[in-house]
Amino acid sequence: MDILGRIDIRRIVQTGSFLLLASILGALLTNEPLWLLAPVAFLITCQLIIDFRPVFYLLLLVTPGALEYHFESGFSTDIPTEPLEIVLMFTFIFLVILKGELLQRKFLLHPVAIVLYFHLGWILVATIYSQDIVISLKYVLAKAWYVSVFFFLGGHVLREEKHFKIAFWCLFIPTLAIVINTLIRHNQYGFAFSEVNKSMWPIFRNHVNYAVFLALMFPLLFRAAAWYDRFSWQRMLINTAKVIIAAAIYFSYTRS
Repeated sequence: MDILGRIDIRRIVQTGSFLLLASILGALLTNEPLWLLAPVAFLITCQLIIDFRPVFYLLLLVTPGALEYHFESGFSTDIPTEPLEIVLMFTFIFLVILKGELLQRKFLLHPVAIVLYFHLGWILVATIYSQDIVISLKYVLAKAWYVSVFFFLGGHVLREEKHFKIAFWCLFIPTLAIVINTLIRHNQYGFAFSEVNKSMWPIFRNHVNYAVFLALMFPLLFRAAAWYDRFSWQRMLINTAKVIIAAAIYFSYTRS
């Protein structure tokens, strides 16, 4: 029987409604807004059971606008990207155990993958001899879910051109919106260097992170434009975005 046929939609709605009310109450009582993520986590879990691919695309969609959140203990994380990455990492591990081969042997033995194995191995060696093992372990764990999700899981999801197109638009739309908003805010300060960080806060900590992200995104625009006909709205939008993002990189005032 198909898994969709075994899902009780009514029970999902009831459970989700209960979690929503409980999370609102928890947030009010503890003054901790993270309680509000509980119903979101529940819906994501349901989607993971059905098909994890939309959750991967959701991760790409929210990545450009992720916010850094600091706990009172001093620990910090990026919301909502890192929780999604952790969930997807464990989902990937579970599927590998359950199904065995998720990735093609050719992918696993690709030169880029082999270099990545050496990179991770060296990190583990450095961690063993670290003077602050706690910080090093945190770094290893963060690296683990980055690599698991964006390389291995991404290698499973992004197998055809249509998948790359979906991934591109998931990254492109929020990025363009953030860039336009940042340029408008920066314009209010007369594009002054002293105000550049203020114009992109709170999404980006500083203009260096902002410029590096845009510099990595910029080459993708040229490849994406080639997917569409010359006078299609998609190609015209992407070509317009080239100018806007190039201007944003310039006004980020970041040295190479």
